[in-house]
Amino acid sequence: MTSDSGRSIDVMVSTDYQRAEALLDMLNTGAMLEAKSFVNAQLAEDLLQSKINNAWAAAIGGYYLLKVKDNERLHDWANNLANWFEWFPDGAIIHAWQMIAENNGEDNRKLLRIKRRLLDGQKRGLPLFTEGLRLLLDGLSQLSTIYKKDDKEVERALDAVKSYAAFVDWDCKYLTVNNLGKELNGWAVPDAIFFAGHDENSDNNQFQLDEDF
Repeated sequence: MTSDSGRSIDVMVSTDYQRAEALLDMLNTGAMLEAKSFVNAQLAEDLLQSKINNAWAAAIGGYYLLKVKDNERLHDWANNLANWFEWFPDGAIIHAWQMIAENNGEDNRKLLRIKRRLLDGQKRGLPLFTEGLRLLLDGLSQLSTIYKKDDKEVERALDAVKSYAAFVDWDCKYLTVNNLGKELNGWAVPDAIFFAGHDENSDNNQFQLDEDF
């Protein structure tokens, strides 16, 4: 691009970021009639396919496709997102729910894979997105029912998630935990995370994951 003075001007377009944010806003507000369109489905598929460049945007694409039940567009990319980004809980959660949608309770081997993915989702830490926590909690609760509360791994993971889910602001699109205590997701919270101004006796403490990871 060239200015009137003839000098070259570099322009960085953050189109993927803006479109991914728009999809996330639709998911968060429940505006699915607006969100469920061929254009948005294609965008979500493209975001998921480009996971190597942006795992954050890929996860939004994955959550969108799960929400509108367009599982064919997930391909094997959700599995790759979970495998390539082992630190990212949302990838494991998205792949688990892709398998849940495809399983229909008929394949015990796939049920074990679903269990492993959901347990991975819990062990990796807190999901970046509130939608991820919603699906993680729902998935683990379903497993608890299937195994009649007799699977110790599932019950431990479910208890760990419930321990902070009760303090989540469900209206936020990025996971936000209020009233941060000394334990989170089954782990002791390092003292360093209690930033300046944190009052252990206050009811208004809040912890929000950084979206710029």
